Amino acid sequence: MHLLQSGVDLSVIRVWLGHEGLNTTHIYVEFDMKMKREALSKKKPPQLRRELKKVLDQKKDLVTWLTQMK
Repeated sequence: MHLLQSGVDLSVIRVWLGHEGLNTTHIYVEFDMKMKREALSKKKPPQLRRELKKVLDQKKDLVTWLTQMK
């Protein structure tokens, strides 16, 4: 948990712990509510949701729209 909170990439932690896949290591992310709160506080503003809804309502190609967002 301390490594994850310090910003060490989850894939690096996976290797250090000897886990076969990220699914095994991912459980550590599930337990850290502080990190979840921080991640949620950085989410995109609701405006993006309205834009996405507009795209879906118009049945535009979602993948094309997302790649243009870069």
